Amino acid sequence: MKLSCIYRISPTNIIDHVDSNFAEFASEAGASTLAEGVIGKPFTTFIAGSELRSYFYQVFMSARCNRKVQQIPFRCDSPDMAREMLLEIVPREDRSLQIKTYLVKEWSTPHNVLLEAPSARTRARSKQESLLLCSICLRVFNANFHSWEDIQQFAARCQFFSKEGTQVPRLQRTVCEICEALGSGCQYLITESDGYPSSKDLLVFLHGAGQGTWLMRMQVPPRVIYDFDARFPRFTLVSPISTGRQWNLDDIESIIKDMVDNHGYSPNRIVLAGISVGGTAVLELVARNAFPYLGYSVVGAVPKISDAKALSNCPSIIYHGKDDQVVSYKLVESMVSAIKLQGGLSEFVPLSWGHDCWHQVYDASQKTSFWTWYRKLLEEARDSNQS
Repeated sequence: MKLSCIYRISPTNIIDHVDSNFAEFASEAGASTLAEGVIGKPFTTFIAGSELRSYFYQVFMSARCNRKVQQIPFRCDSPDMAREMLLEIVPREDRSLQIKTYLVKEWSTPHNVLLEAPSARTRARSKQESLLLCSICLRVFNANFHSWEDIQQFAARCQFFSKEGTQVPRLQRTVCEICEALGSGCQYLITESDGYPSSKDLLVFLHGAGQGTWLMRMQVPPRVIYDFDARFPRFTLVSPISTGRQWNLDDIESIIKDMVDNHGYSPNRIVLAGISVGGTAVLELVARNAFPYLGYSVVGAVPKISDAKALSNCPSIIYHGKDDQVVSYKLVESMVSAIKLQGGLSEFVPLSWGHDCWHQVYDASQKTSFWTWYRKLLEEARDSNQS
């Protein structure tokens, strides 16, 4: 990770200092004019759109009130280059903020017409052809899947990698719910499914490394949950957000405790699910046995054979790709056998994929889908309570 530039804003959000790298950073980001005369001007002068200005007011207020360093992942793509960036906001004693911008990763892309300056592209004139674009993560809202899609993936799928002047939809800038949550210091998102009848079943989903911002809405339950009809039991999905490469188990248990103590959820009606690093955290949470979980599901998780007895206390379904080059398939297979030897009700589903096999796992149309297992688990639990 490379430090790109440092600047400082006053307690009243006036830019009062920029370092020597600021001009170079602004030029590389396609905004060379920002390097001229920024000192003494309000930070929001250089922020386009009321939603984005409101977002930064919220971020700055959160940093000052909590007196904690805040990190905001964002994208800063140009037509021919994609960049993952990190904004680090450091509150100071006098309520000013030191802001550090880091370049996390960059890579070349085919020419993306969507990212051209407005004057360089031909826009569609119909309002119906406008696109919602998150100004922070550069994701386009896909109305068909109720999810946000990476702008580079969207451009490739819709063939916007082409010559200049191609007609493209209007871009309506906004801030997506994931970025808004991260900016406000929110620890998790809550989504309630449709279904019958109102209940207190809780599904806690832990995403994999890096998916807290760029991928979570694309590949996991928050997207699929919108597709359920009244035939599926109602449940509440809690999606904690992490920008790191591992989970803090104490934080997750605190979230669960809050849902139980303050929102009326039963501790024995909680199911944990996770993929990759999130799946590994699920196994560790179950082994800690802080709550009498109803069941758990993992995809591409790293198991500990020594935890087999603790992991046998509730039903589980464990998915793993046969071609996984990250986590050993044989190790996971051995873990499932060890759980069964301890009397655990564990179902093992091998998949003809690599580490990223969760697409198949959360596809509700698949017979071995997580949702088939989860529905059966909920219905059996409810039948048991009624008998």
